[in-house]
Amino acid sequence: MKKPITLAIVTVCLISLSVIFYYKKTDFSNGNTEVISREKNIEIEESTEKNNWFSFLKKDKNEESKETSDTIEVDVTPQKDLSVCNENGNIMVLMYHKFAEKSTDAWTRSFSDFKKDLKTLYEKNYYPINMNDYIEGNIDVPYGKTPVILTFDDGTAGQLSFEWVDEKFSVKENTAVKIYQDFVDEHPDFPMKGTFYIMSTNFFGAKGTFRQRLEKLVSFGFEIGNQTQNHYPLQKAGSAEKVIEEVGGLAKFVDEQIPGYKISSFSIPGGTMTQKYANQVYAGEYKGFKYENKGIVLLYSSKPALSPINKDLDLKKIPRIRVAGNEKINNDFEYWINYFDEHPEERYISDGDVNTFVINSADKDKVIDNGKIIIK
Repeated sequence: MKKPITLAIVTVCLISLSVIFYYKKTDFSNGNTEVISREKNIEIEESTEKNNWFSFLKKDKNEESKETSDTIEVDVTPQKDLSVCNENGNIMVLMYHKFAEKSTDAWTRSFSDFKKDLKTLYEKNYYPINMNDYIEGNIDVPYGKTPVILTFDDGTAGQLSFEWVDEKFSVKENTAVKIYQDFVDEHPDFPMKGTFYIMSTNFFGAKGTFRQRLEKLVSFGFEIGNQTQNHYPLQKAGSAEKVIEEVGGLAKFVDEQIPGYKISSFSIPGGTMTQKYANQVYAGEYKGFKYENKGIVLLYSSKPALSPINKDLDLKKIPRIRVAGNEKINNDFEYWINYFDEHPEERYISDGDVNTFVINSADKDKVIDNGKIIIK
C-alpha cells in the first residue's frame, strides 16, 4: 500500500511543479499562449502574485478563466537618432497648374508624370502637409520624413472634376486628385494634403454645385487658398477698394459655401504683387466679412522655403518651385529633388514630435527661440 501512495504523491508534486513553471513562462494577456521574450537589457518585473505559488494554487476555476490583469508591457519602440534630424532645414513648396493626358505646354503636367512625382516623393521620404500647417509652424511629420507642400493654382478641370455615377457625386478618373487618391490607397502612410488656389468664377469643372465641389475637396484632406475672384492682375488695381473686392470677395464666397471656413494663404495671380495696396491683400473687410492672408505664395522663385522657425522667414514672400510641363526650366522640381539627394543636410528632417524642433548647434542663432528648440 505504501508504494502506490508514495508514487501518487510524487506524481502530484511533479504535475504541480510543471504547471507553475509553465505559468511563469507564459503570457496569457492576449488569450493566447505566447512565450515572453527576455531580451538582453530588457528588465521585466513580475507581479507578486505570479511569484507566490500558494496564491496561484488557491485560484478557483472562475478566476483562472479570466484574462490576466497584470499584462507585461515591453517597450520595443526604436530609439530616435536625433543626429539625422534638422528642423531648420529647407522645405519644397511645389507649384502645379494644368493637368492632361499629354503635356502640350510649359504649364501642363501630364497625368503619368504626376504619378511619377508622387512616387518620387514617397520613395525619397517626403511627407505632404498643407500650407496652413507651414504658416502656423505645425509640422506634424513622422520621424525621418521631410515635409513637402503641393500647391495647385487656378482650379483647373484637370486638377479636379466630378461626375455623377449611380447618383453618387464622384471624382473623375482623369484628374490629378483621382491619381492622388489611388496612390494613397496603395500607400496609406502618404497623406492626402495640398492647397488649391481658386477663383469664384470657375473651378473644378462644371458638374456639381460650388458647395459640393469645395466640400468634397476639403473632405479629402486638402485646403482652399485665395487667388482673387477673377484671377485679377493686382498690379493693375487703381484703388484699395478694387483689391479688397477681389481678395475679400473670394474669401467671402468660400465662407458662404462652407460657413466658417477660413482661408489663410494667397497666391498672386500672374505672379506680380501690388505694392501700393499690399496691406489690402494681407487683410481687410469686404461687405462686412473680415479676411486675413497670413501667407503669400509667389508664382515661383525657383528655391525652397525656409523652416517655420527660421528668423529670416518672410511669410509674405513664400517661394515656390515650379513643376514644369513639356519645357525644361532651371531650378525646377527635378533639380531640387536631385539637389537634396546630394545635400541631405540642407533639407528639413523631422524628429517626429510636433512639439519640438531639433536643430544643429551652428543654427542656434538663426532660429526663433520658441521654447521648443532642441540643440543636437
